[in-house]
Amino acid sequence: FVPRPFRPRQPCACVAARSPMRQEAFEAETAPSAADPLLAINEHDSLGSRGVPGEAKRPDRRLPKLRLTSLDAFRGLTIAIMILVDDAGSAYPIIDHVPWNGIHLADFVMPFFLFIVGAAVTLSFRKFSILKLGDRGDLTQKAIWRSVKLFMWGIFLQGSMMPRMKYDVTDAYLVAGLNLASFRVPGILQRIAFAYLVCCLIELYIPHSVPNRGDEDAYGPDPGVVELLSQYRLHWMACMSFLIAYIAIMVRTYVPSYQYTKASITGPVTYSVDCNIRGSFGPECNACGYWDRTVLTYSHMYNTPTYAGLSACRTTLPPQWCSVPFDPEGIVASLGTVPVVYIGIHYGRILTRVRSSSARIGHFLCIASLNTAIGLVLKVLWVDFNKNIWSPSYLFFTCGCAGFVFTFYYIVYDHDGMMPEEIKRQFAWLNRPYVWMGMNALLIFVFGASDLLTVLLQSVYYQKVEHNIVDEIYNNTLVSWSGPQVGLLLYTLGKIGFWFAAAYYLHRKKYYWKL
Repeated sequence: FVPRPFRPRQPCACVAARSPMRQEAFEAETAPSAADPLLAINEHDSLGSRGVPGEAKRPDRRLPKLRLTSLDAFRGLTIAIMILVDDAGSAYPIIDHVPWNGIHLADFVMPFFLFIVGAAVTLSFRKFSILKLGDRGDLTQKAIWRSVKLFMWGIFLQGSMMPRMKYDVTDAYLVAGLNLASFRVPGILQRIAFAYLVCCLIELYIPHSVPNRGDEDAYGPDPGVVELLSQYRLHWMACMSFLIAYIAIMVRTYVPSYQYTKASITGPVTYSVDCNIRGSFGPECNACGYWDRTVLTYSHMYNTPTYAGLSACRTTLPPQWCSVPFDPEGIVASLGTVPVVYIGIHYGRILTRVRSSSARIGHFLCIASLNTAIGLVLKVLWVDFNKNIWSPSYLFFTCGCAGFVFTFYYIVYDHDGMMPEEIKRQFAWLNRPYVWMGMNALLIFVFGASDLLTVLLQSVYYQKVEHNIVDEIYNNTLVSWSGPQVGLLLYTLGKIGFWFAAAYYLHRKKYYWKL
């Protein structure tokens, strides 16, 4: 046996036939610049602490994986909380939405989603910048198209288009179809689509004042908290103008008296509400409800207001405004969601602009503490926390809480030295299901949190609609065995466990559903 001499592999002739876009991506992969803070990556994550420039380490020439494990964990936690509060909140009011003023666990879900969307925007735009996969016009088209798809998914899930169960006194039946005369326009994904698009346009078209230091050092030394904020001051002015517009509308809009006619078994019932006031933040005469009633009309609003759970509305003779529709994702309140997304964008900017992992944590904690303090001050001096009208105190306080939660996950997954390794491993192990869910958050939101899978399972029944697998498990097993309150909690926890397992399976198969 005589071994053949080694011959180096010749370059493939197909290399020369690469398209210009693939050639640019290949050059970005094989010739990274050490000055870019995202290109010093490690096997765990591209934005982890081990990638700090200056460490004696062989350069990694792989294409950077711009995915942050801590952001996935935060996203998955938010999805799990949403399923918990939506399904079990009716039996446990302490975690359900507050009827009006105040804040419960359910009231953190929407701002957490918006914050996460903002952080992902920065990383997404940075990816396209590194790979040179498109210019500003291309990114604008992608942002618009993604917003349109989010909005249409929202109409399908919350606009009465999705199949759903209906119950009356004697029977249960399935309903499907989109009634153009009465479908709900606002919703969770619709609000995210609006805020996402606005912030993308701000990020793409408003100039910043970051100094251009050449190729040797793209950004120079790590900026301080105030310096980084000031370099994007025009962006902050643009996003905060939406908050200023919201405050002006809430304070200056004159709300007249109004009537609402509702159909009933005995005939139409008319409810009259006396207002004739400006600047009200109460449930019956605020500007959010006025503009929704004027623009959307009652037919396209949420018909079951959360303030119906107030003690005043649960008396034998409740005020007439307790029966009037009110949409918690309405037009005016959505203006205040733009700053939430942009605060998330700033957190993503810290990840891309600040090289030192410890310095990043300092930035995170400073911004989170500032937002929390502003929210508490506004609560004491002006208006209480209120998710229904998206009060400024609620906006800043929940943004601060989102910053603290994200910082915790960043320390667990993407930072070395601040927490003992054994404790970090334990936390990381316990939060693995959230990471899996966060990687397929949109799929789980559509099929799990919005109950599309539940309705599809209910659509397969035996003889009667209520004889389906979901109702059999819930009513005839869990509720009959443990009672309605504990049974609902067990059903909800089982549902979350099912989606943990589904997310793990999809992760093993490398399947991730994206828009």
